Amino acid sequence: MRISVENLDSHIQSKAVRMFAEKLQESADGEINVEVYTSAKLYQGKDVIGALVRGNIEMAVPGSWHMSKYVPDVSLLLLPAFYCRDKSYSEKLLNGELGKKLNRSIENKLNAYIPGSWIDLGYAHLFFNKNNIKSINGLQGLNIRVAGGYANEQRNRLIGAEAITIAWPDLKTKLSQGQIDGLLTSYMTIDTAELDKLGVSSVIEDKQYFPRYIPIIRASFWKRLDSTLQEKIRKAWSEVAKWQRDEAEAMQQASKKALISRGIEVVIPNQKQIQETREMLLKHQSEISSRLGISSEMIEMVH
Repeated sequence: MRISVENLDSHIQSKAVRMFAEKLQESADGEINVEVYTSAKLYQGKDVIGALVRGNIEMAVPGSWHMSKYVPDVSLLLLPAFYCRDKSYSEKLLNGELGKKLNRSIENKLNAYIPGSWIDLGYAHLFFNKNNIKSINGLQGLNIRVAGGYANEQRNRLIGAEAITIAWPDLKTKLSQGQIDGLLTSYMTIDTAELDKLGVSSVIEDKQYFPRYIPIIRASFWKRLDSTLQEKIRKAWSEVAKWQRDEAEAMQQASKKALISRGIEVVIPNQKQIQETREMLLKHQSEISSRLGISSEMIEMVH
């Protein structure tokens, strides 16, 4: 059972997947061999879903922003309605009927099986190479890297930046060469990859969205497993997902503290700025959702 993830071993995504592999191999007692490939050794995040569909790997845990290319409704969680909202807002939706519908859509579209809950990364904020950025309104003309997803690109274009999708393996080169002015990511990602050593020096903590990772197993592989082994996979993932949520939050807070100690300047927008930005973005939500192909049924489930 080959599993491909994009991030470094120190990242919460890789840690969770490795823990899952260890728990499964222990409980399966030799029934299955699990191979985990981190740091995009097999596939970049943008390519891993296609690799699973083609049968090149058995499992992947892609970011939700990559899934929207295949299942447009997943982009719902990137819409302006979620801008600077507490994670409990999207969490409640994912734990309800909306989450069930999204999972069914993913499984049907990709001919895959989802063994359990999505796992957390943590809030994505705007980080900069220039520490003179003090406001959401000061992004005009800046090149901002996003991990992917039209909604991420368009959200940042609407607030004045030039958004560019850059794959993770290419990011450090772009940063070191000064080709980008900032990036949309999390404290943990900046910290574990030591991007502050490449010039990242400040952050506007605007909670643009709450990234999550989605576990998917190729259906043709899943169906070959007996029911006992399938249950062991579900159990191992469930145990990891419960641990991972608390661990992700703790790691984000620890990374923020570490980055501040290394000189990162944190700017927290006031409520007026946040409200004005969300209201401006919401004026474009219909246009963005239409461009992404999000179903009206899903839009209606967001309050």
